[in-house]
Amino acid sequence: MTDAHDAQGQIERTVRKLAEGRPHVIRTNSLWLMVDVPAFDLPEHGWKFHISSRAPEFAEFAELIVPVLLDLGCPFKLARTRVLLEALNDGLRTPAAVGKACTVYPPQDRVREIGLRLADLLRGRKAPRVLSDRRVSDDAPVYYRYGPFVGSWNADARGQVATRLRGPGGQTFDGEATLTYRQPPWATDPFTGENAESVEHAVLGGRYRLVEGVHESARGNIFRAVDERDGSIVIVKQARAFVLEDDHGLDTRFRLRNERRVLSRLGDLEGVPRFLDHFRHGEDEFLVITDVGRRNLEEDLLENGRYLTSAEAAAAGLPARGRTLEELGRSLAVILLDLHRRGIVMYDLSPKNIVVDGDRPYIIDFGFASGDGIHMKGGTFGYMPARQRAGLEPLDHDDLHGLGMTLWYAASFQQPVESDDDHDLPRRRALQQIRRAHGPAPGGVMGAIADLLSGDAGRARAAAGALARGQAHRHPATAPLAALPPVDEDLVAALTAGVLGDLVAQTTSVIEGRTDSPAEHDASLYSGSAGAALELLRHRDDAAVAGLLPALLEHARATAERTALPHGLYAGRTGVDLALHVAGLRAEPRIPGPGWEPEGPDVVIGAAGVGLGHLYFHARGLGEEHLRVAGRCLELIQAGGLRSPYSSERYPDTAGFDTAAGYAHGLAGVVGFLLDYTVRTGDADAARFTEAKVRELIGRTEPLLARAAAPAATPLAASWCQGQTGAGQVLHRAGRVLGDARCAELAARCAQVCLDWVPRLVVVGPCCGAVGVGHLLLDLALDTGDQRYLDGAREVVTHLLLRSGGTPDHPDFVNGLPGEGGTSWAQGLTGVLTFLRRLRDAAGPALLPPIP
Repeated sequence: MTDAHDAQGQIERTVRKLAEGRPHVIRTNSLWLMVDVPAFDLPEHGWKFHISSRAPEFAEFAELIVPVLLDLGCPFKLARTRVLLEALNDGLRTPAAVGKACTVYPPQDRVREIGLRLADLLRGRKAPRVLSDRRVSDDAPVYYRYGPFVGSWNADARGQVATRLRGPGGQTFDGEATLTYRQPPWATDPFTGENAESVEHAVLGGRYRLVEGVHESARGNIFRAVDERDGSIVIVKQARAFVLEDDHGLDTRFRLRNERRVLSRLGDLEGVPRFLDHFRHGEDEFLVITDVGRRNLEEDLLENGRYLTSAEAAAAGLPARGRTLEELGRSLAVILLDLHRRGIVMYDLSPKNIVVDGDRPYIIDFGFASGDGIHMKGGTFGYMPARQRAGLEPLDHDDLHGLGMTLWYAASFQQPVESDDDHDLPRRRALQQIRRAHGPAPGGVMGAIADLLSGDAGRARAAAGALARGQAHRHPATAPLAALPPVDEDLVAALTAGVLGDLVAQTTSVIEGRTDSPAEHDASLYSGSAGAALELLRHRDDAAVAGLLPALLEHARATAERTALPHGLYAGRTGVDLALHVAGLRAEPRIPGPGWEPEGPDVVIGAAGVGLGHLYFHARGLGEEHLRVAGRCLELIQAGGLRSPYSSERYPDTAGFDTAAGYAHGLAGVVGFLLDYTVRTGDADAARFTEAKVRELIGRTEPLLARAAAPAATPLAASWCQGQTGAGQVLHRAGRVLGDARCAELAARCAQVCLDWVPRLVVVGPCCGAVGVGHLLLDLALDTGDQRYLDGAREVVTHLLLRSGGTPDHPDFVNGLPGEGGTSWAQGLTGVLTFLRRLRDAAGPALLPPIP
């Protein structure tokens, strides 16, 4: 990473110079510069300080604070560079880290003394507030909270690994920082003597009584409130001081003032909120506007499905007017063109800034809006054009580009493909996606969207005018759009090799502790090192893989021990033991004790998954006790007393999926285990129970398939975890095991519905995304020899390319860092590699080895 403000490592040089001749040890990782004191006995957790600094003052701050911290003799860490501190303070990626320029780990018997000394040193300095902490003094940027000092990563009953602190009486406390202050029950605040948590003010501005949180953010929260003067419902927006501050000292408060300026000027314009009030509370500022609705466009799609074109609506037997893509485009274009006539460029049009009330959209959030010579840099990545990312002067067709990206999202669920290196990539990918779905030169509303994204101001204005006049259906065909190369064997082989190399490189960074991410503490098959190892074992003829595997397997083993993973297949210890056994290591799989109670019946962390794992161990000759474990899992499932902690109740029935029927946490995963148990044991009672559960799965899948294919469905309808991909895989296996033609026919229908969904899937990985559909298609292709399914699997590859960043020679399929799921099986490179390897070889299992 090139740091324009600190190219020569100014902060590190300062610290090393000041620490010369002292016993301190200095080390760095990707984010922090850490100063250790070898003689200091660091406890696992306790009270610690976070000292806040504005990025432009960071070098001066370091010169001031480091000598004092060195004299105090306690360990501390600093953001490694000014640019990294700017990233922490922008509140976008890690909201709870805003303001944490420096962390100090004091001796616990000197917390109050050191805190007061630091506050006295920094009195009067202004800096971002640290939301997870309390403040030592109101006039100094020194904050404190109780949290982890060293790695305190532990797994809960579901196998989810987090920083859990254990108190003296056996109590546990989640040590992860959030946007509110918390402290464990065993700790007493060293400055106030209190145990209770602080309470936010219920009334702001003397009259706005907060009744509901709308959005929580490090930059400032948004509330729904009652104006006690007249009882009206209003929206109160907060702008926190010194957050997202630029080189000129302008922060979120300036953007709030800009929004007030723009809304005051817009006055009676339809389709935008009205300005009501603006006030200060402490160092923060608040804007009060009218409440125009409860759902933004993203939430509207999850609730009601995508926007159909009028032709699609008519074909589905729905009204050709109302909630259609043409009508959404007309309403938004009318508002934007009215803004432009008044000299305002909105400059941040995206689904999160559109509120939908019934069929009527409103444009909100004018913090970046331009007009009267004021030019604000910023916007929403992916939805802004490349020229806006470059900070060029705002023009009206920047908004029209945002309109095109937003309408394509509304039509397809496709979020932009972002890239830090190629700012024009989101536009090109959207046009390629439009071509794939609607042909090389679409007309009508799709042609209008393509012209909005053409990069040609004249074509964009003509398209916006057609939309605003309600004439989108007459828009002429656009110029031919670029296509992707066809997917053939050579391309699949090249992609497989590229993903393998990326996985090796990123996994190496994770297990060597260079990412400062949760992935370093994850051993599971689902998202951790065991999943990567299990796939890489199938590539051990590669020299780089062979060199990595011993350390990767040791990471999985040691991390499972350190985090105390519970029994479980995808998220627990059973899956780690399976990976170690496949690798040929002499590790005895853990046997659940007599008091073990599974966390539900499911395959991820519950009885079905544990049973599958121990069926595998039994099949590999590891002893009859493993078959007894599988039998115990069967009995627990048959008894019917296990309850899954997972639910899909927050989704409407029209969403097209049901968690309780899905593979990860529901019936389909249980049936998968029952089929393997029946095949392995030949038990007649188990076979009858299995057949009954298969019939139940058929009965649950039929109506879900119909809903998954309906316009109001959401992408999870096609998922492995909760939707028809997972159900289809189990039904396909049931058809082969039981010789049941109904299962085979229903599996084929699942495959077709899921294949139809592929162009609208944003998520890539096998759990919730396109790769999962690819595995279902490969299962059917390899077992039936039907070329249609193989062609469908290649369509999945095309979709992966349409969702990829990187370069044509080296696509980036996850657009993420190792700590953000980039190496995982569920959502990252391991899952992509598993699919590409199967497609390349036309053979082989997905992740888990087959049970003989």
